[in-house]
Amino acid sequence: MKSNLLFLSKLLFIFTIIFSVLIRIYAFDKAGLKIDHLVHYYTVKNYYETKTLPTMGAYLQGYGSVENTERSRTPGGYFYLEYLTYFTLAGGDLDLARLFYMFSMIICAFIFLFWIYKRFGLITFSIIAAILLISPYLLLMNNQF
Repeated sequence: MKSNLLFLSKLLFIFTIIFSVLIRIYAFDKAGLKIDHLVHYYTVKNYYETKTLPTMGAYLQGYGSVENTERSRTPGGYFYLEYLTYFTLAGGDLDLARLFYMFSMIICAFIFLFWIYKRFGLITFSIIAAILLISPYLLLMNNQF
């Protein structure tokens, strides 16, 4: 009985990886570019070109003219600081910055899954991996720029 359960857990994990890749291929390009992404890109590009560090966060109202800096913003600049870090590592290339960010999100997810495997075993690991990796939001929504 236990060997059958372990076999099913391994099979579930293999199908999870296959379906995860297929979902990424199908859904990633269909997410679309939102106006907020353009505003964030414009803001970070200004920080990058002027070589300054962000002290304010994202705009509370992302719509409207990107040159209007009078709009209210959230305090703190961690979002833009993180975005600027990946943007600088990529040498100002947005696609490469998104790729770096995606790899960092994948590494975080796999560290979490490794911890689940070590702490709870293969059966729980397979179930959590199926829930986490099949969700298209793992990469789509964590890649905000």
